[in-house]
Amino acid sequence: MPRDHTSNPTAAPLGLSVSRTFLDFIEPIWDEVSHEPAARDGLLTMGLLTWNAIVFADVAGDRELLDQIDARMPRGTGGPRLIVDLLLARKRESFAEHHWLVRDCGVFERDGETRLRVEAGEPPKPIRS
Repeated sequence: MPRDHTSNPTAAPLGLSVSRTFLDFIEPIWDEVSHEPAARDGLLTMGLLTWNAIVFADVAGDRELLDQIDARMPRGTGGPRLIVDLLLARKRESFAEHHWLVRDCGVFERDGETRLRVEAGEPPKPIRS
């Protein structure tokens, strides 16, 4: 899928666009679901939630979103939880230096091609004790 490089490229380090970086993050699963709109949208939602959960936990020291994911989707339940666990691990292992939040993401068509659009937000501020 061609990447849309119009989404605030300055928010992603190393000259990569936010959309490209996020697609790299979800890519191990993207190819399997990109042809089914409902599965694709579900993956985008899981990607957004897991990305932001790690950013809040690791940058701001706020585990609330991670705890909500665990409460709604207990570890060891299989299915979608396996995808969430893969994404959580990928964020920490391969994308830890990216501290921006994903505000919105979606798929659109341009010139007959499917493209990914990701809108980034500023990193959260650390929680003060």
